[in-house]
Amino acid sequence: MWHRITSAELPWRSFEERSPLWTKLACVAGFGFVVYWSFRVPSPGKAVLVIGVLAAIMALDIGKTLKAFFLVAIFLLAVVENRAIDRDRADAASREAQLWGLAQQTVGTATQTLTNVSILGIRVENLQGEIRDAENKKDTVLVQRLQKEKLAEEGKIVLTTLSGISVELVNLGTQWQTEDQRLINENSSKVGKLRNLLSYNYSRQIQPLVSSADLLRQQVFKLWPSLRSVEDQNQTVVFSKVAAGERIQPGDLISLGNYLADLYRRAAAISPQ
Repeated sequence: MWHRITSAELPWRSFEERSPLWTKLACVAGFGFVVYWSFRVPSPGKAVLVIGVLAAIMALDIGKTLKAFFLVAIFLLAVVENRAIDRDRADAASREAQLWGLAQQTVGTATQTLTNVSILGIRVENLQGEIRDAENKKDTVLVQRLQKEKLAEEGKIVLTTLSGISVELVNLGTQWQTEDQRLINENSSKVGKLRNLLSYNYSRQIQPLVSSADLLRQQVFKLWPSLRSVEDQNQTVVFSKVAAGERIQPGDLISLGNYLADLYRRAAAISPQ
């Protein structure tokens, strides 16, 4: 009444006969990658590599049941790859936001320095008005005294700003250089694109600061003409590139900051206290 099913009649018999052991192990390995990468999301492309291997094995005559398992593994690996891409995009956005934050913080400090200088500038403007009044009164002695005071105040403005901007340029260049080296060390396929983005962001942020530094440098030479040197010509090239919107290297920015710091030291040594 009841028919005993023999092993030859089992529905998975063909699956056992037509599927070598290594194909089954490959399928198990595929699921192993799914489990492992569920807890530790891989970098983009790794899951695609495993999917390609599994798809190549599926093309063999391995039986319908095993193929079904392979399809499930491939689907799950596709989900893993999607998560990897999303995380990579989020990390890139986070790095970009961090770079913007560092740049804005540095420029903000420089802006505060320029604000302090503006206060000294008000004193210079007031002295200029007093000089005009003294000239109208034909008080030569007072005019000469006020002009000396005005020159001294202008020197304070220049030295205060020069010191602050030189530090900010060195800090910005160092931060840029550190970020750039980190991208190089990552050895990612997108390293070129990320470095270009980094250079673009810093170039935008440093342009107003470098322009202010160039105007300040010209004022230094106006007050102390003897401070001109051969190095001025070399740094003029960097100033011109930034003014024209051309990109420079982090080392150029650091060199520019050190140049201004040296100019500050030489000016401070000869300026009246």
